[in-house]
Amino acid sequence: MKNPISISTHGYLILFGKWTKLNLKDTVWERMIEFYLDTKYDIKRILSIK
Repeated sequence: MKNPISISTHGYLILFGKWTKLNLKDTVWERMIEFYLDTKYDIKRILSIK
């Protein structure tokens, strides 16, 4: 079961990350968002391997 709130937040962060890549390159926010997204994908990959 997935939490709908976390799914919408994740989608929002993806959109925000794309926006920052277009408008605010090489910012701390962009790096934080990319790190957050990369970590989330890694966690999903690890869980899917189980």
